[in-house]
Amino acid sequence: MKRRKKAAGKSYFSIKLAVISAFSGIAAFFLICCFFSLVFAVFGAAEIIYSGAALTAAAVGAFISGKTGAFLKREKGLITGMLCSLPLFAAELAAFFYIGEEAASGRVVFMFFLTIISGAAGGVYGVNRHIRGLPLIYTEKNRD
Repeated sequence: MKRRKKAAGKSYFSIKLAVISAFSGIAAFFLICCFFSLVFAVFGAAEIIYSGAALTAAAVGAFISGKTGAFLKREKGLITGMLCSLPLFAAELAAFFYIGEEAASGRVVFMFFLTIISGAAGGVYGVNRHIRGLPLIYTEKNRD
């Protein structure tokens, strides 16, 4: 395998990649939360299920964020997925501060590790994914 030399002044993680992956992860997180809210409103649920639904939405949102970023980058999926899931965690942390929960609680630490691990898994999946059908964004890197 050839090693690619890094161009002078070119960073590993671009702003465009961060914005697209963060938007996709936050949008997925929002849509899953809306789905759970609709299901809980229609069928009713115990309060203990709410935190599990929020953790599930966070994990899926981080996975999609990592997958999108690594799919566009097409290299180093583990690190790219971790970096792409950080904006989602920042949004979750801002929500914790807004509702008044303590930021140093165990739930926030668990959410951090869950987000990072899910983003890394999505990154590995996104790098190894092949295009089937029409992708949303064509770049020179993701054309087969």
